[in-house]
Amino acid sequence: MPPGDIAGAWLIRQNLADLFIGYAHYGPALAACDDLRTLTIPAPWNIRCDYQLARLRADPAALALYRFILGDVGQGYLRQAGFMPFSDAA
Repeated sequence: MPPGDIAGAWLIRQNLADLFIGYAHYGPALAACDDLRTLTIPAPWNIRCDYQLARLRADPAALALYRFILGDVGQGYLRQAGFMPFSDAA
Protein backbone atom coordinates (compact mmCIF):
# COMPACT_ATOMS: atom_id res chain seq x y z
CA MET A 1 0.00 0.00 0.00
CA PRO A 2 1.46 3.39 -0.93
CA PRO A 3 2.25 5.75 1.97
CA GLY A 4 -0.55 8.23 2.60
CA ASP A 5 -3.27 6.08 1.01
CA ILE A 6 -6.31 5.05 3.03
CA ALA A 7 -6.29 1.28 3.45
CA GLY A 8 -9.96 0.76 2.58
CA ALA A 9 -9.77 2.91 -0.55
CA TRP A 10 -6.60 1.19 -1.71
CA LEU A 11 -8.06 -2.30 -1.21
CA ILE A 12 -11.18 -1.44 -3.20
CA ARG A 13 -9.24 0.26 -6.01
CA GLN A 14 -6.97 -2.79 -6.32
CA ASN A 15 -10.04 -5.05 -6.55
CA LEU A 16 -8.94 -6.81 -3.37
CA ALA A 17 -12.22 -5.95 -1.60
CA ASP A 18 -15.75 -5.20 -2.75
CA LEU A 19 -16.51 -3.14 0.34
CA PHE A 20 -14.74 -1.95 3.44
CA ILE A 21 -16.10 -1.28 6.91
CA GLY A 22 -13.81 0.98 8.91
CA TYR A 23 -13.68 3.43 11.76
CA ALA A 24 -15.82 6.57 11.53
CA HIS A 25 -12.81 8.88 11.55
CA TYR A 26 -11.98 7.69 8.01
CA GLY A 27 -15.40 8.86 6.80
CA PRO A 28 -14.58 12.43 5.77
CA ALA A 29 -11.44 11.38 3.87
CA LEU A 30 -13.28 8.58 2.07
CA ALA A 31 -16.26 10.82 1.30
CA ALA A 32 -13.85 13.14 -0.54
CA CYS A 33 -12.94 10.32 -2.96
CA ASP A 34 -15.01 10.81 -6.12
CA ASP A 35 -14.62 7.17 -7.15
CA LEU A 36 -15.96 5.70 -3.89
CA ARG A 37 -19.39 5.67 -2.28
CA THR A 38 -19.63 5.99 1.49
CA LEU A 39 -22.51 5.60 3.91
CA THR A 40 -23.05 5.51 7.64
CA ILE A 41 -24.33 2.22 9.02
CA PRO A 42 -27.69 2.83 10.76
CA ALA A 43 -27.60 2.52 14.55
CA PRO A 44 -29.56 -0.77 14.80
CA TRP A 45 -26.84 -2.51 12.74
CA ASN A 46 -23.82 -0.51 13.86
CA ILE A 47 -21.36 -2.32 16.11
CA ARG A 48 -20.39 -0.79 19.42
CA CYS A 49 -16.97 -1.95 20.53
CA ASP A 50 -15.61 -1.53 24.03
CA TYR A 51 -11.82 -1.31 24.13
CA GLN A 52 -9.90 -2.28 27.23
CA LEU A 53 -6.68 -0.95 28.72
CA ALA A 54 -4.74 -3.01 31.24
CA ARG A 55 -1.33 -2.48 32.77
CA LEU A 56 0.29 -5.87 33.36
CA ARG A 57 3.66 -4.82 34.76
CA ALA A 58 5.16 -1.94 36.68
CA ASP A 59 7.56 -1.24 33.80
CA PRO A 60 8.27 2.53 33.81
CA ALA A 61 7.70 2.93 30.05
CA ALA A 62 4.42 1.00 30.18
CA LEU A 63 3.29 3.04 33.18
CA ALA A 64 4.13 6.29 31.37
CA LEU A 65 2.10 5.22 28.31
CA TYR A 66 -0.79 4.09 30.53
CA ARG A 67 -0.85 7.45 32.31
CA PHE A 68 -0.58 9.36 29.02
CA ILE A 69 -3.53 7.50 27.48
CA LEU A 70 -5.68 8.16 30.54
CA GLY A 71 -4.54 11.78 30.89
CA ASP A 72 -6.13 14.85 29.35
CA VAL A 73 -3.84 14.93 26.29
CA GLY A 74 -4.24 11.22 25.51
CA GLN A 75 -8.01 11.41 25.96
CA GLY A 76 -8.05 14.43 23.66
CA TYR A 77 -6.30 12.46 20.92
CA LEU A 78 -8.78 9.61 21.32
CA ARG A 79 -11.77 11.98 21.13
CA GLN A 80 -10.32 13.62 17.99
CA ALA A 81 -10.12 10.15 16.42
CA GLY A 82 -13.80 9.53 17.17
CA PHE A 83 -13.43 7.42 20.30
CA MET A 84 -15.49 8.01 23.41
CA PRO A 85 -13.59 9.30 26.45
CA PHE A 86 -12.46 6.99 29.24
CA SER A 87 -15.02 6.05 31.86
CA ASP A 88 -14.01 4.37 35.11
CA ALA A 89 -17.54 2.97 35.37
CA ALA A 90 -16.72 0.22 32.86
